[in-house]
Amino acid sequence: MYASVGSLPDEAGTPAFVSLKRNAQRNLDALIGRGAFGPRFEFLLRKFAQDATDYRTIVPMLAASAVSGLVKAGTLGRLLGSGSASWYTRGLGARGIAGGLALAAEVPTFTLSARALRGIGGNAVNSERTLGEDLLAAGLTLSCLKFSSYAGEAAFRRLNLASPSYMNTFVSQGAAFGGLLGAQRLEEALLLEHA
Repeated sequence: MYASVGSLPDEAGTPAFVSLKRNAQRNLDALIGRGAFGPRFEFLLRKFAQDATDYRTIVPMLAASAVSGLVKAGTLGRLLGSGSASWYTRGLGARGIAGGLALAAEVPTFTLSARALRGIGGNAVNSERTLGEDLLAAGLTLSCLKFSSYAGEAAFRRLNLASPSYMNTFVSQGAAFGGLLGAQRLEEALLLEHA
């Protein structure tokens, strides 16, 4: 719709039409990731709020988190419970291996359950993306969320402020939103985001 209005010639010449055309172009730019920061941020924040309250987003996140937690706990238990002590059975090595395996289980769980719920909910699976692209996009998104969450928590601890508990909430939510923005930019760079 925005592209149709934006492509009309300026022959009408009325100020109302020129204003409508300019607004349509600004909205189109926000949708496809170009243009000024304000409209783009508003669009992403609105989309984030809609997605964060949609059961087709919440249920796959819950399922993926549960699978991830089980895999991570099971892997850590096996590694730490082994008789030998080496770099991969203790400390950072064990946590890295467990985290990697947990992410490897979390990504397909999220992707496949989200695709199933979109199909059940009446929204057809996005036919523009292959399953591989969906898996890669979910991997990027979940990795960026985990990294930004870790960075936000580390920054909050490093500041070492005696601040109220709601500040931690603001920092963690801001970090999550930053992770989503980063994931979207990576998807665009890898040509996964279709206009």
